[in-house]
Amino acid sequence: GTRRVFPSARRRWALLLLLLRSQKARKRGGGTMSFSSSLLLVDEEEEDNKTSKNASSSSSLLLERKREKMLDRLRETERLRKQKRDASRREHDAKNADPTENVETFAKAFKEVVEDIERDIIGGSAAGRRVERTEEENERNDKLENALTKIAVLRERVAKSAYFLPKFDAEKSMKTCDALEKKAREGGAKAEASGKKTKKFSFAAKMVKKKTGDEKDSRSSASASSSATVIEMLQKKHREINSLVVCENRDGEKIHLTSEECDGKDVTIERLTRCKVTIESLQNRKPRSVRMRNLVECEIKATDIDGSAYVEGMRDTIAFIGSRQLRIHDATKCQFYCRVASGPIIEKCEGVEFAPLSPREEDNLWDKVEDFGWIKQEKSPNWSVIEEKDRKYSKNR
Repeated sequence: GTRRVFPSARRRWALLLLLLRSQKARKRGGGTMSFSSSLLLVDEEEEDNKTSKNASSSSSLLLERKREKMLDRLRETERLRKQKRDASRREHDAKNADPTENVETFAKAFKEVVEDIERDIIGGSAAGRRVERTEEENERNDKLENALTKIAVLRERVAKSAYFLPKFDAEKSMKTCDALEKKAREGGAKAEASGKKTKKFSFAAKMVKKKTGDEKDSRSSASASSSATVIEMLQKKHREINSLVVCENRDGEKIHLTSEECDGKDVTIERLTRCKVTIESLQNRKPRSVRMRNLVECEIKATDIDGSAYVEGMRDTIAFIGSRQLRIHDATKCQFYCRVASGPIIEKCEGVEFAPLSPREEDNLWDKVEDFGWIKQEKSPNWSVIEEKDRKYSKNR
């Protein structure tokens, strides 16, 4: 007969068991079982085992697929939840933000108004060639009057915004208003000279008299020189009324603000380079908030702030901050040793590092950093934790 090859030990043991059973059956006078029948039973048993294995494998694969689909749904749900949470936070911040303190918004609105005034000046300065066209000349006069009115309103707006605008921007805006007014009045004088027999040009019911070049130059120079004085006066007045402490435009200095100076006040430090700043807090004398703007290669110590700390524009700086909330915008290669009641929030930052304010801190969320510019599930690459061996706690004592 054909030689059978048994592929596995299990099958050989099964066949041997069947042969033994068949021999016992013969001795007892029972039925007989041929060798081929034994082989058939073994083959059937092996086939059943294979079928069960395949079914088990298919079931495992199906369960694995279901698990992956469930995890994908959970990830997507978490992603949507995070997006909704971030959108809600941004909306809340936008509603609570003071629109008057937004430098970018002011610059955009200022530019639009200046362009509108320039159109009025251009339309009002064109002198007519024919004296008979009085209606057209009157329309030009009206445009120039409107331009001067808009300039006055714009100048007032700059004055009201001077307390939060950088000094350079505020002075530049005032000078722009002065230049527009000069241009409008010169346009009015040209229109009056070209009209001759027509109605004399007027501004808001005031007759404009022809002036000499020396008088115009002296007025413009006086106006330009007074812009800086006006800006400084308005800023000082606003700080006094609103309890503000401002430290600005310093280079290479050590600055110490006492607890008496900062008690219950909003402190702003801006445009500092290579400075060491200490904002002192003693017992119940604390600053209400601290704003840090445009700091380069500085060291800041403000370890006990009653409210929030804000950072906008910071480079190569180390800061020791203790506050309820810490918000950081546009910072590069900076270190923050902080104690906060809610996780720090960063946006448009790169290479910022965090560590606790002291080695042993409880109820401190210093490492729960949220990056508003990073929406992926994995951790943002824009921030990291300072290794313990590299931390500089000694500077904070």
